[in-house]
Amino acid sequence: CTEDATVMAALDGTVASVEEDALMGLTVKVSHDNGLETVYSCLKSVPEGIKAGATVLKGQAIGAVGNSGVSEASDGAHLHFEVLKNGKSINPQSYLSNFTK
Repeated sequence: CTEDATVMAALDGTVASVEEDALMGLTVKVSHDNGLETVYSCLKSVPEGIKAGATVLKGQAIGAVGNSGVSEASDGAHLHFEVLKNGKSINPQSYLSNFTK
């Protein structure tokens, strides 16, 4: 990834939180239907309006790639991305295999 590259929401949802995590840096969590949550960490910044309670659409800009995660600082600029189902990490391909912008 290139620093400052746009990070887009993988699915429609509601921003659950935007916070500075001690290990993962600037993190945006988005809640989706059926107990799904996507997590975007190590961000450099988030656009104005991306805050808890905001509705986001698939493909909408929700941040910029950075290197804010202390635990992954040696990796350089990148996006740490996770998908959770009922709070447990799952393989993103199970839900995002047909993802296109």
